Formats: sequence, structure tokens, C-alpha cells
Amino acid sequence: MTEFGRAQNRNAPRNAATRATSASVRARASSWIDDTQGFIVDLDGTLVRGNYVIAGAVELLERIKDRYVILSNNSTDTAFGLATTLRKLGLRVEADRLILAGEHAIRFMAEHHAQARLKVIASPAIRKFAERQGLRLVDRDADFVVLGRDRRFNYAKLNEIVNELHRGASLVVTNPDLSHPAEDGGLIPETGALMTAVTACAGIQPDRVVGKPEDTLFLEALKRLGTRPSDTLVIGDNPATDAIGAVRLGMRYLLVGTTPYADATSPKGLLSSPCLGHAQVPFASPVARSWSDSLDDSVRTA
Repeated sequence: MTEFGRAQNRNAPRNAATRATSASVRARASSWIDDTQGFIVDLDGTLVRGNYVIAGAVELLERIKDRYVILSNNSTDTAFGLATTLRKLGLRVEADRLILAGEHAIRFMAEHHAQARLKVIASPAIRKFAERQGLRLVDRDADFVVLGRDRRFNYAKLNEIVNELHRGASLVVTNPDLSHPAEDGGLIPETGALMTAVTACAGIQPDRVVGKPEDTLFLEALKRLGTRPSDTLVIGDNPATDAIGAVRLGMRYLLVGTTPYADATSPKGLLSSPCLGHAQVPFASPVARSWSDSLDDSVRTA
């Protein structure tokens, strides 16, 4: 036998073991997809970054087809408008699979405070949605200030809001995020940054916060999926909203991105991950400490 042949024989057990290990890893990687009944998937930073579809996003949605909803703290778009935008980017998502914080906040006000006077600080799309719901929008003497992501937020609007609150209006905030990832790797200021300015100036806390990590949107997602928390997996990028929101309701979660707690950098990496999901937030992290502190918070959820 040649030296080459003897080398092949020596390597055969090692190669067989490698193939067996690879097959085992692939099997474990697919088990969390095959064994999960419902998926709650974040949008910004998980599937898209600005107008850029993150690697593996299309494949992930194809693998979990008919078993997912997209749950986003987006307070700029309506589900119909966002579905149109996502289709142009290559993500074919139906509007009824989108649960958005801004839209849901308006629906909450229409259901529980239909006759109230509302000062809505948000995008034109969300203001028009509020009008279509039959809500009464005013510039002053409001019963509620509804605060969403407003790209035209300025000092004049801050002055108007804090004086409405000073006169007795209640503050409803669509979502607490300070920022979300930009396409170029930077940050896009979010509703939470505006909320911080408002609460610091007015000296009050929101009466309600609708978006993640609060329960409201997650419960709506479970309702649409028709699954129990124990059978549902949350996929996101933010430990402070996606992970904590999942754990509060008894759901597992997986994270993508560049944080120390991420399971993969992208959905593509997640598809080959053997991790079945986490049931606890990393309690050594500042995120977990802030969550623990928030358990005694006076902010009520919608």
C-alpha cells in the first residue's frame, strides 16, 4: 500500500467522526425550528437594518413559514404601509403578520378612550391612522398626550407637550427604545429618547408604555399565533426588550447581533446554531439589573 493509501486509512475514523459531529450539529441546529410551534420575531436589527435586509432573514422566514408574527416597537408606520416597504426590500410579509407599537397604541386609545381629546406626537402615518379610528385630535387642552417617534420633534413640541402634562394630561408612550440600528452601523434615535426629554422636563412618568418589553404586544402576538408561551420562541436583537419581554411571559428567546449576549451575528448564523433558546436573562448584565429594578416601577402597561 502506498504512503498516501496508509494516510487515508489512518484518517478514515477521524473523517467519519467529523462527518458524524457535523450531522449532529446540523440536527441540533434545525431542532429549535422544527420543535417550536410559534415564533415572535423582531424587525429592526433582527431582519432589517434601515433599508438593508440582514443576511439570512429571508431564509429564516421561509423556514418558519405560517408559524410567525413580526413584533416591532416601530411607532412610525402602519402594518399595511410597512408590509409594502418590506416587500420592496425582498421580505414578503403580509400586513396581518405585523404587530406594531404605534398602531397598537392608537387602537388601545380607540378602544378605551374613544371620546378623549388626544394630542398625538408621532409620524404623519400614525396621526392619519388615529383619525381613521375616529379619535379626536387636538393641539391643546388634551386629556392624553400620545408620544411616538416623531422625526420633526423639536423644542417647540417639547414645550407644548410638557405644558399639556402640567395642565393635567396623561402621557401614553408607544415604546421605550432609545434607538434602533441604522443601515451604516450607526444609531437612529427612537421614541424613548423623546420620552426621556419629556419626563425629565415635566417631572412625571408615563401613565402607560405600550411597546416591548411590556406584555401588551407579546400577548397580542400569542393570540394571533394561537400558541402557549411555553411553545413559543422570541427572536430579537435587544436584551432589554426582546429577552426581558420573553422571560416575563415564560417564553424562550434567541438573540442576534453584536452584543455579548447574542447567539449569532445574523439570522444566517442563527439557522446553524444548536441553541434551543434561553429561559432566563443574563443576570450578570446591566440589562437584567435594570429589569429587576423595574419590577417595582410605577409605570402601568396598556
